[in-house]
Amino acid sequence: CSPAATRRSDIRRLDGLTQTIPSSSVHRVESMNGETYSVAEQFTVRNIDSFTLAINKAITVLPEGQPTAQIIAFRYIVPLRLITGSSIGRTQNGLGGAFVSGEADGYRLFLTSDTKEISLTRSVSAPQPNTIQEMTASLNLVFSSESVAQQVQGAILHAAELCRRDARAIPSTVP
Repeated sequence: CSPAATRRSDIRRLDGLTQTIPSSSVHRVESMNGETYSVAEQFTVRNIDSFTLAINKAITVLPEGQPTAQIIAFRYIVPLRLITGSSIGRTQNGLGGAFVSGEADGYRLFLTSDTKEISLTRSVSAPQPNTIQEMTASLNLVFSSESVAQQVQGAILHAAELCRRDARAIPSTVP
């Protein structure tokens, strides 16, 4: 392949990255301060362009017997070339209360950057709705399975390496 053909192939591979990253969610019921809560954490990943991901993560907390859940939403805009590190760790799902049922543990994939250039918009639905925008150097995603977390880690790190390697060589539009 010519260098230009290789770059086009890499761009197509990056464009398909989100097809290889599954949406994920974990669910847990826990008890805290005498109340029982259903807690769900889920995320989806979408390409904005060949070099940037949008990661939408939501944590939904529903107190038992209440009609309305609190939703904490996170939207990360991640220039792939900025991802320079990662790790996976076993973690307790939920808010830290006593486990009642569901998925007690999960695997968190931590992605890091050397600079605070990952855009984060965090919104809380209740009790007082608010939205905060900031720049950050890290994000995390939770998976039920360590092997899936490892597959996603590999795909994102590979895409980040392609973006860093070809950042100067890839034109802004490729036929």
